[in-house]
Amino acid sequence: PLPACLRLFFFFNDTATTEISTLSLHDALPISVNPAGTSHVFTTHVARATDGTPVEGWLVRYTIVEGPQATFESTGADFAEATTDRHGDGSVTLVPAASEAGTNHVDVEIIRPANFYGPGSRELVVARGGTSKEWAAPALALTKSGPEQVNLGTEVTYTLRVENPGSVEARGVVVNESIPMGVRYLHSSPEALVDGNLLTWELG
Repeated sequence: PLPACLRLFFFFNDTATTEISTLSLHDALPISVNPAGTSHVFTTHVARATDGTPVEGWLVRYTIVEGPQATFESTGADFAEATTDRHGDGSVTLVPAASEAGTNHVDVEIIRPANFYGPGSRELVVARGGTSKEWAAPALALTKSGPEQVNLGTEVTYTLRVENPGSVEARGVVVNESIPMGVRYLHSSPEALVDGNLLTWELG
């Protein structure tokens, strides 16, 4: 999926310094989509708006606030912190607990660590934002149609329809159908694999 970027500008003040910082949240708007069950890396970029230089050594705190059960890879919990590197990037990996469709909403805080400007400077949350990750999965539905009553010795057509209204392509779909007693399978489109009274279609 293509990453999206929301660029927010924050002004913050403290006793040691006055700066203008930029918080760049990748995948903020619009929500990007991953296949359910796959992991996703969130990266927040912190830079000085005055000259665009990256801020190294600051903390980016991520907290899952809503959505399917998931944890961050580094902590195994619903929160994690990353220290910005020399490029000003702080990254964490979000790992869903199951292949479940849904959307995780994540709060993001930019934190200037204690003693960053020397002994005595306090830890300070300088910016807050949020981002989301949508997990998409197939949503298969099977419907059967055909006459409820038939005459003995006549050929009858029944239709099995498989649909996927989900946003992700379904692969490896297999349909099984049992033949009732007293009924003989003639043919189908596509042809079924026949094993006794069990019909199997491998739809790909």
